[in-house]
Amino acid sequence: MEFEIPKAVERPIGIKVGNSWKEIGHLKAICSESGYLYSIVNKNYELVQHEDVVKIVDEALNEMNVEPLAKRISYGKMYGKLFYKILLFQEQIKDDKVGFGILVTNSYDTSLGINVLGYGMNFTCLNQMVLGREILKIVTKHFRTSLGTNLSKVKDAVIETIDSLRNVADVIKTLAEGKISMLDVFAILDGLKLSKTAEAKVVHLIQQKTGIKDFGIQYTKYKIAKKKEENLKKLKEKLKDVKMEKWNTYNAFTEYVTHHTRTRDYSKKFEMLNKVSAILVK
Repeated sequence: MEFEIPKAVERPIGIKVGNSWKEIGHLKAICSESGYLYSIVNKNYELVQHEDVVKIVDEALNEMNVEPLAKRISYGKMYGKLFYKILLFQEQIKDDKVGFGILVTNSYDTSLGINVLGYGMNFTCLNQMVLGREILKIVTKHFRTSLGTNLSKVKDAVIETIDSLRNVADVIKTLAEGKISMLDVFAILDGLKLSKTAEAKVVHLIQQKTGIKDFGIQYTKYKIAKKKEENLKKLKEKLKDVKMEKWNTYNAFTEYVTHHTRTRDYSKKFEMLNKVSAILVK
C-alpha cells in the first residue's frame, strides 16, 4: 500500500461506582490507537477501517485495469475522516485542462459513511472540485453515492462511478457554458458562513475572475436588504436578470477553498467544495 493509514480501535465504556468501574455493555468507544476519542456508539456499530476502504477501491481499479494519473489521501481532524482522491483522465473545459476522477470518504467519528463521489482538479490553477450528488444526479437518477458502512457495495459503486465519469465530464462542459443569476451567487456565498475577511477574499476573487467590478457593492446591498423583507424583494426585482458566467464564478470559489483556507482539516474544505458545486447546476 502506498500510504500509511491510521487505524481506529474499539474500547469498552464504563462508569465509576465507588472504587470500581462498571462496564456499560450497550455502548463502546471508537478511538485512535493513541487514545483520541472519535465517538461513542451503540455496540452494534460496525467500525470500518480507512485502510480497508482504500484497499477495496484499489481492487476495483485493478479489476478495471485503470491506471490513475494521481492518488492522494487527505484527512479530517485527528485522522477521523478519510478522503481518498483519485484522478483518472483529463478534459479541456473552456480554457482550462481539468482532471476527473473519484473521491471516496470514510470516517471514524460517524460524521461520514462511505461515499463515492466525482472529483476533479483544474490543472490550470490546481483548484479542486467535488462533484457531488446534484451533478451525479444529472448524469443518472440511479446513482448511489452514500453506502453507509457497507464495504461489500463499495467496489460496485466505484466501478459505477468510473463508468459514468465521461458522462460527468460532458455534463460539466455543458454546464460551464451557462450563466447563473447573481442572486443565486449571493445566496451560495452567504450560505458558506465565512468570516468577514474570508468573505472579502471570495468577493475579490469573483470580481477578478468575472470582471464584474461592482459585485462586492451589490453583495453588500443584498446583505443589508436581507434584514427587511420589503427591501430584499425590491433588490431581487432589480437584479433578477443579472447573470454571471458559471465557470469563472465557480473557479473563484474553488480557488478560495483550495488555496486560501488555512485549515488542515480537509473535511471543512470538502464541505465547502460540495456546497459551491451548486453553482454549476443552478
